[in-house]
Amino acid sequence: MASNQTVDDLLGECQRLAEAGRLSEAITKLTRAAEADGHPAVLFMLGNYEKAAGRTKNAAKRFRAVLHLMPEAPEPRVNLANSLTELGAYDEAEKLLREGLQRQPDSPDLLFSLAVTAGFREDWEQAEVMYRRILDAAPDYPNAVANLAETLSRLRRYDEAEPLFRSAIASDPDNPAIRYNFSKQLLEQGRTGEGWRYNEARLEPSNPEAAKRNLSVARWQGEPLDGKCLLVCTEQGLGDELRFSAYFKRLARMAKQVLVETDPRLLPLYRRSLPEIEFHEFYRRKSGRSAIYSYGWLRRDAMPDYFIEICSLPLLLEDNNEAVEAPAGHLVPDPDRVAELAPRLSELANGQKLVGLTWTSGLVTAIRASSYAPIEAWAPLFALTDVAFVAMQYGDSKGDLEAFEQAFGRAPHWFEDLDLRNDLETLAALASLLDCEVAMSTATSVMCGAVGTPTIEVIPFPDWAPFIGDRDALIGPIRRVLPDRNNDWVPAFASAADMLRATLAGDNET
Repeated sequence: MASNQTVDDLLGECQRLAEAGRLSEAITKLTRAAEADGHPAVLFMLGNYEKAAGRTKNAAKRFRAVLHLMPEAPEPRVNLANSLTELGAYDEAEKLLREGLQRQPDSPDLLFSLAVTAGFREDWEQAEVMYRRILDAAPDYPNAVANLAETLSRLRRYDEAEPLFRSAIASDPDNPAIRYNFSKQLLEQGRTGEGWRYNEARLEPSNPEAAKRNLSVARWQGEPLDGKCLLVCTEQGLGDELRFSAYFKRLARMAKQVLVETDPRLLPLYRRSLPEIEFHEFYRRKSGRSAIYSYGWLRRDAMPDYFIEICSLPLLLEDNNEAVEAPAGHLVPDPDRVAELAPRLSELANGQKLVGLTWTSGLVTAIRASSYAPIEAWAPLFALTDVAFVAMQYGDSKGDLEAFEQAFGRAPHWFEDLDLRNDLETLAALASLLDCEVAMSTATSVMCGAVGTPTIEVIPFPDWAPFIGDRDALIGPIRRVLPDRNNDWVPAFASAADMLRATLAGDNET
């Protein structure tokens, strides 16, 4: 901060920078000022901006410093607790909030943060109690109705949640998060028409995670594509892209030309499998929580007529999921890579069936951790003695493999020399050599199904992916096991083991 600049001037300047999309510049200015005099208002704004930029650990440090200076103020306590919750430090967050409630027992801000923490813990019953307590005292408290709706949805009490969602949307029509969360409930219920329409809220500029595209092309609104060129833009994670790529063949039949931007790791697999489509490496950078895509690779003399985001394809194609899009999968692994790996898999199998296992994602945040079962839950599969298990995880799995060995006396075989994260050609080839894959829902499980391998996904609670019965509506080899109650792993894995036995016996319809 310049010597003649007041704190208010600095905060105003940084707010203008942030609003203009220059968040990094604002953070730099605030950091210098914080290091100079540690003013609580500067630290507080810095914490908020660092959190918006995805630097949650740094944000927690700033809020902790403000709370030390202002222990009676609820705002830094709430923001610190929210940051700790995102980092998975639930106990510390809850302790901070309960200490605050001892001073201010009816503070809706503290109660709201405590309810959010309960949701992260998957303690939805406690979250419901907190949100109802807030609404009894402050019926107009921002987002309390929407969060209660989401809580009831996670408890599968959809009939109670829906009117609350619609009320929250009517009260705050410009809030994309409410509509996006409602879309997930609708899709979980199989109400895909309305669900995909509300899912478009993910794209709105006011969503801090919405992708930004440096692209001057009209967005496809469902117009006829005869004689036209359509650009399909990537978004979200690798697993989502693989699942929605099942639509590419249909698009190729509709348009004169289809261009697709994609992760460079997928280029050889896509080009081999779908030669009628033109694939290009995406160019993106991160800005805070948002991805910014550039399109300098497009030829200026041959620009596409339209573009569409890949996750909007079900809406624009008006897919009602009456038939599976790719019944046997749609991707073709490299035959040379398959031939290289086949002897190793044959030696490992030694006459037994080969079953791949994927027990967690490569990105396990505090938010996503509850989606993955503990090692002990896999016991029903390890009761099968006539199969050889293959670890389909990427990254260093030594700790987990030791846990499998300790729990069951054996562990999946890990091909330590294979890079299944970056070499997707090897992942696809390895997947194609399996007799079956059993997995938590991950990019790996989608890849296995996409190359035609029977795949059993164990999911902890209903999700958005469209299914027909227990089968994926886009990639037919994928089947789903869903417990009757959220995260009830014991019956879920017992069902997965039964489904695996039937699959290995050749009864894919059981």
